[in-house]
Amino acid sequence: MTKSVNPKEWAVWPLASFLEQLCHYLYEIYDTDVHPALGQSPRDAYHDGFQDAGLRLQRLIPYDHDFLIATLPSTAKGTAMVSPGRGVKINYLFYWSEAMADPQFHRQRVRVRFEPFDLGTAYAFLGGQWTQCHSDYYRVFQGRSQKELLIVSQELRARNRDRGPQYQVTASKLADAFQNVDSQESVLLQRRRAWESQAARERTARLSVPPGRACDPAGEADSASCDDPTDVDEPTNCLNVDGFTEEATAVAVEACVTVTAPAV
Repeated sequence: MTKSVNPKEWAVWPLASFLEQLCHYLYEIYDTDVHPALGQSPRDAYHDGFQDAGLRLQRLIPYDHDFLIATLPSTAKGTAMVSPGRGVKINYLFYWSEAMADPQFHRQRVRVRFEPFDLGTAYAFLGGQWTQCHSDYYRVFQGRSQKELLIVSQELRARNRDRGPQYQVTASKLADAFQNVDSQESVLLQRRRAWESQAARERTARLSVPPGRACDPAGEADSASCDDPTDVDEPTNCLNVDGFTEEATAVAVEACVTVTAPAV
């Protein structure tokens, strides 16, 4: 790739502004224009699909804690061994939960997930459920992103290249490096990008919830089973149909929003 066609040389849009314009095109222009293959707009075709095939409530996937954990990244193997007194090791860091003190988990490989935007938190599948774990040096790694970890670990290896393969990147060395002035510029740049990415995702979440909510296409909701989510503390299972677009299906991130699994 030459410099003249490298996207990095031409990128001028901040992520939030780019996302706003992209969503405007996809869901206000493309989604409402008549599509030659459909003979109607994609939005109308989507709504007609609900009218013809029904809501298929049995295929609704709630956007809840379990869904979020299931979509988090994992290690290359997808598992990690529980070291007694240390926990599971994920990307240089050990993560611990009090549940790991149980001898039945010692030296057993368990499924793991980690938060890409919070190095201080990870999850291990223990006793049939996902358990939250915290890293060593939690105060240092809390709120740090996975890409920040990659940047700092690469800088550590570059500085100690002359020490050969015997040099090992550890949690303590990473914690010190995160607080080292020499690492601040590159890390702060990556953190700014991570914050921008998170802000864009949260903004998309808010945009994915149209104002009308209903439990059936006609909008005749049963007030006992589909209350206004602002009047309750717990998430509802209401399906938003009025104004429900592909955006709401792809990115449903409010407490009462559910997403429809693709039909087979």
